[in-house]
Amino acid sequence: GVDGLLGLPPFYLKPSQEGILDYFQRLDACVDVPLILYNIPYRTGVNILPETVEQILDHTTHVVGMKECCPDLEQNIELLRRVGHRISVLSGEEALFSSVMTYGAKGGMIATANVVPDVWVQLYNNAQEGKHEENGLLMQKYLPLFRALFRECNPGPMKYAMSCIGVDCGSPSTPILREPTPQTKALISSLLEELQCI
Repeated sequence: GVDGLLGLPPFYLKPSQEGILDYFQRLDACVDVPLILYNIPYRTGVNILPETVEQILDHTTHVVGMKECCPDLEQNIELLRRVGHRISVLSGEEALFSSVMTYGAKGGMIATANVVPDVWVQLYNNAQEGKHEENGLLMQKYLPLFRALFRECNPGPMKYAMSCIGVDCGSPSTPILREPTPQTKALISSLLEELQCI
């Protein structure tokens, strides 16, 4: 009953690029819904290289997009150069969003949009309209909040911030289980007030 899947590469074993290709080919053969690749190497310990994404697209039928969280701007640009005309490349990194939009990304899948959705709509619209200076100023204004939201393991701080703005999303699940520290909560609350989010 799902509309699509967001698929991470295999983690822990740290497969080769050929292993990543094989994995997504097998996953693609098992599904009949759109598949979005999700590259987040600092969480999985595995980096899907742009040339591997190109090969995945050559050997699959359901891949329609990619959430790219590699913090290397050059890799993002190379990904867009190779496959940006074939799939929707989406930024997953707050600090790189405006830059990768300039190089051809179609948008983003941004965690902090759960806390300040209007800001992210404005960042997207500015990028579409070529308002790069405005985006630079907006990103500088909200960067302290974005950093605070990732100060501890996500999604603890994010869930706390969402509760502050009136979105009841419960407590973190296992294996996180605990609320953010009082220091992180105080910082997030202070920044939300400063930015007039609450």
